[in-house]
Amino acid sequence: MSMAQICSHGDHPEKDPYRSHVMPLYQTSTFGFETAEAGAKFFAHEAGGASHSYSRLGNPTVERAEQVIADLETFGMEERGEGMLFGSGMAAIVTGMMGLAMGKRILAQEALYGCTSQFLQEQAEGLGIRVTHVDVSDLAQVEEALERYDDIALIYLESIANPTMRLADVEAIVALARGARRDGRGDARPWDGARQPIRVMVDNTFATPYHVRPLELGADLVVHSTTKYLNGHGTVVGGALAAREGFFASSGMAVWRKNLGGISGPFDAWLTLLGLKTFPLRMRKHSENGMRVARFLEGHPAVERVYYPGLESHPDV
Repeated sequence: MSMAQICSHGDHPEKDPYRSHVMPLYQTSTFGFETAEAGAKFFAHEAGGASHSYSRLGNPTVERAEQVIADLETFGMEERGEGMLFGSGMAAIVTGMMGLAMGKRILAQEALYGCTSQFLQEQAEGLGIRVTHVDVSDLAQVEEALERYDDIALIYLESIANPTMRLADVEAIVALARGARRDGRGDARPWDGARQPIRVMVDNTFATPYHVRPLELGADLVVHSTTKYLNGHGTVVGGALAAREGFFASSGMAVWRKNLGGISGPFDAWLTLLGLKTFPLRMRKHSENGMRVARFLEGHPAVERVYYPGLESHPDV
């Protein structure tokens, strides 16, 4: 299935008792149980129980949008993905960081979205997260930090930095992260009494899966502000996480979202599904227009420097 097909079919429900060809909007806080037994099995996490109980724990409209975003981020991969939708991009970012680095250290790139930078510099330490910033365009700095700090649990990157448009070499940094827990014999070094990997989390908001798919490059977790290109129509403030199938359960991320409470409402998810239908068409045109503007500005005498990943003059190309 092509990316265009994923998006155009994205708002088609996989299962609907009324055979709706558009995903219904389940604008409800609570779901009833057909029987007491179905409810008991749901809360006991047993097979044959009810599918839903409370929209903070799961909602069919939200789940459909989550799967479409996961399918986009794993496009071209053999592995299936899974997604989580949030009420904002920052809710997704903070939930991911808390879930993966609580009590440990985040190695973050210097050039970051302003609110992400503010959280890391002003709030993370008070929540038990230590933070070190490096210039990720210099891989030697990344490698040195990985050798220096044995408490790094998470490397945080932006595939295209907001707003500087600098690029992170995700694949190379993933390789450094994977090698950082190994000794000369290739064995993982003990860390905090266990053999724990360093996770790599990438904000892919600017690039979107149309241009870059960090999971394909080896990253563990991808984050989006769905407010921007994924929704694309200015009707939603939202966020998302995407990972390989099974990651949320193994990392405990579902519990973090449930208890931090930064969920997406079903109406925002429904609007996001509608916006995603035109996602590839919009991204193609955005890219064409962006290149024309960048080339015009690059040749303008009043402009000293243009940072645009499509230009040969970009420092990270």
